[in-house]
Amino acid sequence: MRNKLVILAAVLSALGLGTAQAGMIVGTVTFGGTVTLNSGTTVAGATTVTSWNGPGGIGAPFVNSSSGNLAAAFLTPVTMATPWVFTSVTPSLWSYTAGNGDTFTFNLNAGSSVTFTGSGSSESVTVQGNGLLSAAGPVAFTPTAGTWSFTTQNPPSGGTMTIFSFSAASGTVPDGGTTAMLLGVALSGLALFRRKLMA
Repeated sequence: MRNKLVILAAVLSALGLGTAQAGMIVGTVTFGGTVTLNSGTTVAGATTVTSWNGPGGIGAPFVNSSSGNLAAAFLTPVTMATPWVFTSVTPSLWSYTAGNGDTFTFNLNAGSSVTFTGSGSSESVTVQGNGLLSAAGPVAFTPTAGTWSFTTQNPPSGGTMTIFSFSAASGTVPDGGTTAMLLGVALSGLALFRRKLMA
Protein backbone atom coordinates (compact mmCIF):
# COMPACT_ATOMS: atom_id res chain seq x y z
CA MET A 1 0.00 0.00 0.00
CA ARG A 2 2.81 2.38 0.81
CA ASN A 3 4.36 1.99 -2.64
CA LYS A 4 1.03 2.77 -4.29
CA LEU A 5 0.66 5.98 -2.26
CA VAL A 6 4.16 7.06 -3.23
CA ILE A 7 3.36 6.42 -6.88
CA LEU A 8 0.15 8.46 -6.63
CA ALA A 9 2.05 11.37 -5.07
CA ALA A 10 4.64 11.17 -7.84
CA VAL A 11 1.98 11.23 -10.57
CA LEU A 12 0.16 14.17 -8.98
CA SER A 13 3.42 16.02 -8.44
CA ALA A 14 4.40 15.55 -12.07
CA LEU A 15 1.11 17.17 -13.08
CA GLY A 16 1.62 20.04 -10.64
CA LEU A 17 -1.21 18.88 -8.35
CA GLY A 18 0.62 17.15 -5.52
CA THR A 19 2.37 20.30 -4.34
CA ALA A 20 1.25 23.92 -4.15
CA GLN A 21 2.21 25.99 -7.15
CA ALA A 22 2.62 29.56 -5.95
CA GLY A 23 2.67 31.07 -9.45
CA MET A 24 2.86 34.82 -9.86
CA ILE A 25 2.90 37.28 -6.96
CA VAL A 26 -0.46 38.88 -6.19
CA GLY A 27 -0.99 41.75 -3.76
CA THR A 28 -0.19 45.31 -2.81
CA VAL A 29 1.97 47.00 -0.22
CA THR A 30 2.38 50.58 0.96
CA PHE A 31 5.37 51.89 2.87
CA GLY A 32 5.54 54.77 5.32
CA GLY A 33 8.41 56.95 6.40
CA THR A 34 10.22 60.19 5.72
CA VAL A 35 12.70 61.18 3.04
CA THR A 36 15.45 63.69 2.39
CA LEU A 37 15.66 65.05 -1.16
CA ASN A 38 18.61 66.50 -3.01
CA SER A 39 16.65 69.77 -3.34
CA GLY A 40 16.84 70.48 0.41
CA THR A 41 13.76 71.70 2.26
CA THR A 42 11.51 71.88 -0.81
CA VAL A 43 10.42 69.33 -3.41
CA ALA A 44 10.90 71.87 -6.22
CA GLY A 45 13.59 70.63 -8.58
CA ALA A 46 14.10 67.35 -6.70
CA THR A 47 15.60 64.49 -8.73
CA THR A 48 16.87 62.16 -6.00
CA VAL A 49 16.01 60.70 -2.60
CA THR A 50 19.26 60.96 -0.64
CA SER A 51 17.99 59.14 2.47
CA TRP A 52 14.97 57.14 3.66
CA ASN A 53 13.93 57.06 7.32
CA GLY A 54 11.09 56.28 9.68
CA PRO A 55 8.79 58.87 11.29
CA GLY A 56 10.59 62.00 12.43
CA GLY A 57 13.69 60.94 10.52
CA ILE A 58 14.41 58.07 12.96
CA GLY A 59 14.90 54.43 12.00
CA ALA A 60 13.89 52.78 8.72
CA PRO A 61 10.83 53.05 6.46
CA PHE A 62 8.22 50.42 7.27
CA VAL A 63 5.31 48.42 5.85
CA ASN A 64 2.22 50.58 6.34
CA SER A 65 -0.37 48.23 4.80
CA SER A 66 -0.19 45.07 2.69
CA SER A 67 -2.29 42.34 1.13
CA GLY A 68 -2.12 39.01 -0.71
CA ASN A 69 1.27 37.33 -1.00
CA LEU A 70 2.93 40.57 0.10
CA ALA A 71 1.23 40.58 3.51
CA ALA A 72 3.51 41.56 6.38
CA ALA A 73 3.08 42.90 9.89
CA PHE A 74 2.59 46.63 10.31
CA LEU A 75 5.94 48.36 10.96
CA THR A 76 7.98 45.58 9.27
CA PRO A 77 11.23 47.39 8.32
CA VAL A 78 11.96 48.03 4.63
CA THR A 79 15.38 48.37 3.01
CA MET A 80 15.44 51.09 0.33
CA ALA A 81 18.13 51.82 -2.28
CA THR A 82 20.08 54.96 -1.37
CA PRO A 83 20.49 57.26 -3.16
CA TRP A 84 17.55 56.78 -5.52
CA VAL A 85 17.51 58.88 -8.70
CA PHE A 86 13.87 59.13 -9.82
CA THR A 87 14.43 58.22 -13.48
CA SER A 88 17.14 55.59 -13.08
CA VAL A 89 17.13 51.82 -13.42
CA THR A 90 17.31 50.76 -9.77
CA PRO A 91 18.01 47.13 -8.87
CA SER A 92 16.69 46.30 -5.39
CA LEU A 93 14.83 49.59 -5.03
CA TRP A 94 13.16 48.07 -1.97
CA SER A 95 13.00 44.78 -0.10
CA TYR A 96 11.39 43.36 3.03
CA THR A 97 10.49 40.00 4.51
CA ALA A 98 6.78 39.15 4.40
CA GLY A 99 4.80 37.03 6.83
CA ASN A 100 5.23 33.90 4.70
CA GLY A 101 9.02 34.07 5.20
CA ASP A 102 9.82 35.22 1.65
CA THR A 103 11.97 38.29 1.07
CA PHE A 104 10.44 40.33 -1.73
CA THR A 105 12.70 42.56 -3.85
CA PHE A 106 11.55 45.09 -6.45
CA ASN A 107 13.77 46.08 -9.38
CA LEU A 108 12.66 49.38 -10.94
CA ASN A 109 12.96 49.83 -14.70
CA ALA A 110 13.98 53.11 -16.32
CA GLY A 111 11.47 55.56 -17.72
CA SER A 112 9.65 56.57 -14.54
CA SER A 113 7.36 59.58 -14.91
CA VAL A 114 7.97 62.52 -12.56
CA THR A 115 5.17 65.00 -11.89
CA PHE A 116 5.31 68.19 -9.77
CA THR A 117 2.01 69.70 -8.63
CA GLY A 118 0.97 72.67 -6.49
CA SER A 119 3.21 75.37 -5.08
CA GLY A 120 4.61 76.54 -1.78
CA SER A 121 3.54 74.46 1.19
CA SER A 122 1.18 72.38 -0.98
CA GLU A 123 3.76 71.45 -3.61
CA SER A 124 4.33 67.72 -4.14
CA VAL A 125 6.23 65.39 -6.43
CA THR A 126 4.96 62.02 -7.66
CA VAL A 127 7.13 59.39 -9.33
CA GLN A 128 5.57 56.39 -11.05
CA GLY A 129 7.27 53.49 -12.79
CA ASN A 130 7.22 49.80 -13.61
CA GLY A 131 9.50 46.95 -12.68
CA LEU A 132 9.86 43.33 -11.67
CA LEU A 133 9.19 41.85 -8.25
CA SER A 134 10.94 38.66 -7.18
CA ALA A 135 10.85 36.50 -4.06
CA ALA A 136 13.45 34.43 -2.23
CA GLY A 137 12.47 32.05 0.55
CA PRO A 138 10.26 29.07 1.37
CA VAL A 139 7.53 29.85 -1.19
CA ALA A 140 8.50 29.71 -4.88
CA PHE A 141 6.98 32.58 -6.85
CA THR A 142 7.39 33.52 -10.49
CA PRO A 143 8.95 36.99 -10.94
CA THR A 144 6.02 39.35 -11.47
CA ALA A 145 5.60 42.72 -13.17
CA GLY A 146 4.31 45.51 -10.97
CA THR A 147 3.93 49.27 -10.62
CA TRP A 148 5.62 51.63 -8.18
CA SER A 149 4.31 54.99 -7.00
CA PHE A 150 6.16 57.44 -4.76
CA THR A 151 4.80 60.76 -3.50
CA THR A 152 6.17 63.33 -1.08
CA GLN A 153 5.26 66.94 -0.37
CA ASN A 154 6.67 70.07 1.30
CA PRO A 155 8.45 69.82 3.62
CA PRO A 156 9.92 66.51 2.37
CA SER A 157 11.59 65.50 5.63
CA GLY A 158 11.35 65.94 9.38
CA GLY A 159 7.91 65.26 10.80
CA THR A 160 6.09 64.88 7.47
CA MET A 161 4.98 61.31 6.76
CA THR A 162 5.39 60.03 3.22
CA ILE A 163 3.56 57.03 1.78
CA PHE A 164 5.10 55.03 -1.08
CA SER A 165 3.13 52.24 -2.72
CA PHE A 166 3.47 49.14 -4.90
CA SER A 167 0.93 47.03 -6.77
CA ALA A 168 1.71 43.61 -8.24
CA ALA A 169 0.02 42.11 -11.29
CA SER A 170 -2.22 39.07 -10.83
CA GLY A 171 -1.14 35.65 -11.99
CA THR A 172 -3.35 33.08 -13.73
CA VAL A 173 -4.29 29.67 -12.34
CA PRO A 174 -5.84 26.63 -14.07
CA ASP A 175 -9.63 26.64 -14.11
CA GLY A 176 -11.56 23.96 -12.21
CA GLY A 177 -12.23 21.89 -15.37
CA THR A 178 -8.54 21.71 -16.26
CA THR A 179 -7.60 20.69 -12.72
CA ALA A 180 -10.29 17.99 -12.66
CA MET A 181 -9.14 16.64 -16.03
CA LEU A 182 -5.50 16.42 -14.90
CA LEU A 183 -6.52 14.68 -11.68
CA GLY A 184 -8.63 12.21 -13.70
CA VAL A 185 -5.65 11.40 -15.94
CA ALA A 186 -3.46 10.84 -12.88
CA LEU A 187 -5.98 8.51 -11.21
CA SER A 188 -6.54 6.55 -14.44
CA GLY A 189 -2.83 6.02 -14.76
CA LEU A 190 -2.64 4.80 -11.17
CA ALA A 191 -5.55 2.38 -11.75
CA LEU A 192 -3.79 0.88 -14.79
CA PHE A 193 -0.57 0.55 -12.82
CA ARG A 194 -2.44 -1.14 -9.95
CA ARG A 195 -3.97 -3.73 -12.32
CA LYS A 196 -0.51 -4.57 -13.65
CA LEU A 197 0.78 -5.10 -10.10
CA MET A 198 -2.14 -7.39 -9.25
CA ALA A 199 -1.83 -9.44 -12.49
